[in-house]
Amino acid sequence: MLRLVECQAVLFGCRTIAVRPEGGILTQQTTPGAEWLLARLPPGRAAIIGPDQHADTYAAVDLRPPTVVQAEVSTSSLLLAASVLRADPGDVLVLVDEPDHLRSARSADMKVIALATRHEAEALAGADLVVPSLRSVRAIGVHPLLVLEVDALPDTGRWSAGPNHPL
Repeated sequence: MLRLVECQAVLFGCRTIAVRPEGGILTQQTTPGAEWLLARLPPGRAAIIGPDQHADTYAAVDLRPPTVVQAEVSTSSLLLAASVLRADPGDVLVLVDEPDHLRSARSADMKVIALATRHEAEALAGADLVVPSLRSVRAIGVHPLLVLEVDALPDTGRWSAGPNHPL
């Protein structure tokens, strides 16, 4: 089910860089879809929230360092990130992969797309849309609002109720 989502900013409250052991050496790799999406979002319109996120990590995988908020994903850290990006919380889209992060985004009155990568889609049904991975989210426009095309799972999420449901 394809949907268009408009927002002022995108917050990544999900894993974007994976550090994996490879032949006894830790290697850093972007989560599938994260690199493509982050590269298409203009500077100052996206932020990554997480306790283990470091801007230099993104440069190590040849990705432009995004705005980073080093904190656990919570209502307050999401609101802080929106403030740093000078975005109205109601016009911010949060990408999450944990039910607790989904609840935090809801408490901040933000739009939510949940990734069914770590939990079953049913556990994330409180999101506006649920997708199988970040590969299902594409930036297709950036002025004046960000426009994302989302290939969501059918019959899951609050916005899945019919083709003309307002976003």
